[in-house]
Amino acid sequence: MMEIQKWQAGDIVLFIGDSITAAEKYTRILIDYYVLHFPEKRILFYNANIPGGSAKTILDNFETLVASRKPTAATVMLGMNDLGRSLYADSANVTESLLKKRQLQQVKYAENLAALDGLLSSIPHCFMTPTPHEESTALETPLYKGYNDALRQAASHIMATYSPALDIHKTLSAINDKRMIPTIIGPDRVHPGNIGHILMAHAILCAQGIHNPTLPMWDASITPAEKDFVRRFGIEEDLSPKNPYSDLRTAVSKRLTHLYYVEMNVLAGQGISPEDSERADAFLSSQLSMPIEPWRTEAYKDYMENRMHIPAIRQEAAEYMQKMYTA
Repeated sequence: MMEIQKWQAGDIVLFIGDSITAAEKYTRILIDYYVLHFPEKRILFYNANIPGGSAKTILDNFETLVASRKPTAATVMLGMNDLGRSLYADSANVTESLLKKRQLQQVKYAENLAALDGLLSSIPHCFMTPTPHEESTALETPLYKGYNDALRQAASHIMATYSPALDIHKTLSAINDKRMIPTIIGPDRVHPGNIGHILMAHAILCAQGIHNPTLPMWDASITPAEKDFVRRFGIEEDLSPKNPYSDLRTAVSKRLTHLYYVEMNVLAGQGISPEDSERADAFLSSQLSMPIEPWRTEAYKDYMENRMHIPAIRQEAAEYMQKMYTA
């Protein structure tokens, strides 16, 4: 395994990614681990994520999401939304034109990663490959056959182009392919479940040269069965008392991510400026009248009520990160 730099005292670390990173699963384990085991370093961790976003989305919002935090280190995991998943919806009708469109997505992704790499050139950063797309398990959600091969191709490009880099796709696939359980990827075929996130956090810490790390699995959604599963691979739970600010920091960070999601993905996708509050509210209200996921409903309502308070919520997330070291 390629070794990546261990975060240093005083670092400001950004986790750059899409909804998989924004889930605050593997990132929370990493944050809680560092606060618990290296409190003297007082490293600050922040998310720079857009659910549904891509490398292009991060580039378009680089100043707000990344540069404004003045990071000294970063991880980058993008790709799940970059390769044109819809182009794999009808794999029974693969034409030359469709193959060219698929390959163009790979080219655009590579170009956007290169641009992001350039913007991050002054700080240590590690590219991580995208996670697998589940295609081998019977699920109710639509099957985009061949999309996992596209992700594997993207992973190969990252591993051949960037150093340091971490092949998360290979790590999760190696466990998932054993079929010890139906899948470690969620029912939507896209987002890793808790087991996947635990494996990701463990892989990152091991790549930093931390031998046999025990993980603070303080997320209440992680079940005893999931902890038993990862124990088969030598991953043990850290039984230290939970940091009282861990849940608070996580909740505020998720809320901020949802607000940025609405502004930088949903509204931007409609060509609606955040300053045009009347048009923004009209569009979001129309979306709320349709059947949408509960988290999306929460995000839309939250944005309409709190868009003027985003700077304060951002500051609150920073304060809870600081308070984790005073607990």
